[in-house]
Amino acid sequence: MTGLVTIIPGLVSAETDIRSLRGFALSPDFRFFPPPPTTLPLHYRIEKGPLPPVTGGTVRSGWYSWEDGILSYDRPFFTGRLGMRVDRRQIRITPGFLRIPFSIGGIRTAGELLFGRMTWDLFNAGWMVLRGCAWRSGVGRVSILVMPGMNGKTSLVHEILSRDPAASLIAEDILVCKPGPDGLEVVPTAPFFDNQGRKPNARLAACANRICTPTAPLIAGEVYYATNSLSADPWRARESLDFALTNGLFFLHDPMVSLEMLVTGSVSAVFERIKTSFAAIGGQILAGQHFNLCGILSQTTRG
Repeated sequence: MTGLVTIIPGLVSAETDIRSLRGFALSPDFRFFPPPPTTLPLHYRIEKGPLPPVTGGTVRSGWYSWEDGILSYDRPFFTGRLGMRVDRRQIRITPGFLRIPFSIGGIRTAGELLFGRMTWDLFNAGWMVLRGCAWRSGVGRVSILVMPGMNGKTSLVHEILSRDPAASLIAEDILVCKPGPDGLEVVPTAPFFDNQGRKPNARLAACANRICTPTAPLIAGEVYYATNSLSADPWRARESLDFALTNGLFFLHDPMVSLEMLVTGSVSAVFERIKTSFAAIGGQILAGQHFNLCGILSQTTRG
């Protein structure tokens, strides 16, 4: 049954009859956050069903095509036709595509393509989607840490919440933020308590009742960038922009969005906006060594 769901509190909503999408990194379950009272600023309609055939008069890139502002993915497969049609924020996905559990052999999941589309729309609305974590301390200080995958973010936020009983979780792996008049704004995203059986995620599930869900964006007082290194001499990035490809801008890796950028001739403008956005975010670059979470904590927390 179609219903209104919250993807990002206060920012992204959807009308859909789909409960979850494999590979959709913004939310493991569309029912995680309470439904909004009304549609949010970025609102989508996501439905499953058959798609009309793609005509020959299109701009193509592999299995992806563009025609009159409509983007399509159309590919035959043994589970049924794999297809997605994107008409602005109207998304239609074939049942066969919804059955793909993970990306393999060049085939992406429907959730991955939807994630790329939403991060592109968020970018065009001024929001950056980055890989990182965020939390609010017991005294109300909001901190952001941008860090690549498999570098210990989930373990770090679990340690922070364990040390500070009054702290709350804003983001565990996906950050959504933008520079605002009062500082860097950040909104909550759903954590992944069950991430392919990883123990850090299972431990974090004990803090499920400590998810921060404000009605308005929070203002981050501290922004950090870090990587964990196993070498004797820990590596440190030179500038925050170096994190752009490993830690975000997911739409740049999305073939459907890349095709749209080709057709609209927006590549140069997009890269200029990326540089401007990272400069506006600012922040301090840290170094972690041998997954020493206490060492990273000592650099990001003060009492």
